[in-house]
Amino acid sequence: MFHTDTDALFGNLTWHPDEARRLAIDIGLRQTWERRSQVYNGVVASNPGNLTTAQIRALSPAGANAQLGQVDTALRDSALSGEAGVSYKATPDVFLYGKYARGNKSAGFNLLPYNATNPDNGVASAIALGAAQTVKGETADNFEAGMKSTFLDHRVLLNITAFHTKVRNYQANQAVGVGNTALRFLANVGSLTSRGVEAEMETWLLPGLHTKGFIAFNKATYSSFPSSVCPGQFTALTCDLTGRQVAWAPKVTSDFTVDYTQRLDATAKAYGLFDVNWRSKQNTTITLDPSAEIQAYALASARVGLLLDNDRLDMQLWVENLFDKAYYINLLGYTKSTGLIQGYPGNPRTYGGTVRVRF
Repeated sequence: MFHTDTDALFGNLTWHPDEARRLAIDIGLRQTWERRSQVYNGVVASNPGNLTTAQIRALSPAGANAQLGQVDTALRDSALSGEAGVSYKATPDVFLYGKYARGNKSAGFNLLPYNATNPDNGVASAIALGAAQTVKGETADNFEAGMKSTFLDHRVLLNITAFHTKVRNYQANQAVGVGNTALRFLANVGSLTSRGVEAEMETWLLPGLHTKGFIAFNKATYSSFPSSVCPGQFTALTCDLTGRQVAWAPKVTSDFTVDYTQRLDATAKAYGLFDVNWRSKQNTTITLDPSAEIQAYALASARVGLLLDNDRLDMQLWVENLFDKAYYINLLGYTKSTGLIQGYPGNPRTYGGTVRVRF
């Protein structure tokens, strides 16, 4: 059982030092206080197999979500977060900015007993190597600078952003070798760094024609993660992921959409839309299992329709995954006990029609 109480005090100030109000300085602060408690009690409620005490204690560590032992603990956590930024309207169509922000993820618990009440013989060894009933909160420091602009009488919009984020006391599953097994627990494993650039463009160059697209590069790496759980194919008990790309973080993502609307008469319009989304390869397990690496893929969709009665009636035909691309949305990696690699495939080509009525 968990219980959390949270209190916060926050405020924001914006100052325009110049008379034209083209320059702005923003400062915002938030102080958060949290009180958390945890109660866990793992007991043998019945024993129809008449297992001995030694057998029950031997089985307890194998219960990934249920072990013998008790936890009754609480913690208090407080954190100061906020942001400070400067922005400048260089021209009526060009806006420049830079800001720094700090965020926090609060302290937490290991669910299972990491104390003397747990009969797992490896718990004492894990505690000696850093396991604890509680984990510290994360701190994320983010620096960002960019430009927002419009050109050609507001027919072209262009935004560019560069960012650098550092996460300290990163919370993740850690593993320590105990005998010929690995004991796993939530811990502050090190740090994570994310840096990159994003560009977004939108255009209205011809009557009825609209385009929108973005591309983003994100080098997100574990800047310190020396004791991760290893993938199932490895015999080592722990693996060093320092310097590797973070799970679920493709380095490059992009999207492009073009749509066209043509008026047919005073109350009716026809339209069409095409969209394509592309992302580079990514790994979808926290252990960076090589069998859980999803290769780069692109997905396209299209739709055509009619807007009637001054947009009150919308009738459209659509198709998703236009080119019937076979891909995975998630791979779970190699399972040592079964020798299987599991995953979830994405939807095949799907098509249909939609009718919307606005009252």
